[in-house]
Amino acid sequence: MLSGRHFAGGTSMEVKGTAIVATLDHVRAKYGDEGHRKVLEAISPAARQMIRGVVLPSTWYPIGPALLEPTQAVCDLFHDGDLAGAWQVGRASAESALTGIYKALLVFVSPKTVVERGPGILTNYYRPLKISVQQIGPSKYGLRMASMDEPSPLFDRRVAGWAERALEMAGARNIAVEIVSSAAKGAPVTEIHFVWC
Repeated sequence: MLSGRHFAGGTSMEVKGTAIVATLDHVRAKYGDEGHRKVLEAISPAARQMIRGVVLPSTWYPIGPALLEPTQAVCDLFHDGDLAGAWQVGRASAESALTGIYKALLVFVSPKTVVERGPGILTNYYRPLKISVQQIGPSKYGLRMASMDEPSPLFDRRVAGWAERALEMAGARNIAVEIVSSAAKGAPVTEIHFVWC
């Protein structure tokens, strides 16, 4: 089980099944059926029951057991507990989302447009989530997330990894992504900066 971590219960934030499917697909692709089995064994029985069967892409699920527990299991099992695993899962989720229904977004737009439309895409996957983006410099933006009743560093890193991969797919180069403040660490909001050329 997840080193005593607790993700169920108090949070009302939900995730769309599409993001859960992307996470499980990433685990299978990168770590095989055995890795998938290990992730299912590492999460709570309630989470396992929720995601082991058919996950419906358009259905909303509680984010703690359905997404954060499996993400933490990836970190624990395959990244020695390092939350870099959540970043990688976020990158895989972007690849899944942006080669699916949002594929056309990348064909005709600049990285700047992807950043500006990113909050709209993310709110299709997470609710309730207040997210905004502002330009800080020529190719530097800040993404702010608020209204999470139980903020999580796993979620911060998933979103940062998602943004990094989305920018890469839109043709950005020399990308730097940094979580400059985190609600999970007591800040009023989570703020992620990205810059590219």
